[in-house]
Amino acid sequence: MKIFQLMLVMTLGLAVLCDTPEDQEEIGLLSEPVLELARCSVDGFKDWYVVGSFCAKHFTQKHSFPDAEKACRAKHPRGHLISLHDGTMNNDVKALTRSQAWIGGYKLDCGRDWIWTDGSKWCYQNWVPGEPNNSGRCAHINWHTHGKFDDTRCCNRKTFICAFPLAQ
Repeated sequence: MKIFQLMLVMTLGLAVLCDTPEDQEEIGLLSEPVLELARCSVDGFKDWYVVGSFCAKHFTQKHSFPDAEKACRAKHPRGHLISLHDGTMNNDVKALTRSQAWIGGYKLDCGRDWIWTDGSKWCYQNWVPGEPNNSGRCAHINWHTHGKFDDTRCCNRKTFICAFPLAQ
């Protein structure tokens, strides 16, 4: 039930926050990781990379936050926008891309706490100084500073990073 409620909020609630999507200036698009990351060993996902205990991939298509989450869920049954749980994972994601990309962090309209789309605990954050500043309810990475988080409007179109857990 919790997943259904989350998807309903993501589909209906976050999508209506903006009148028009805005593309943001990119730091630079990279199709291959900057650093050597191990390739995912799961059949059908050999072009994904290991980030912590997840297989992850940066997608250069630009979507709103809700559409990016839907795309991740369509790519793997346990797929979501990536959740970052420590500095090592954050550094691995920095190796995946320098472009502004959606990560799985968001906050509900009435809440102050940030949560991850995969339901995991929000135990790590790496905000740009002065952020979050309530300019939006969805988190992306690489805004002004490579590897740092920023809050922005969920309807903005950005590249995105999907992930699914390696463990069954």
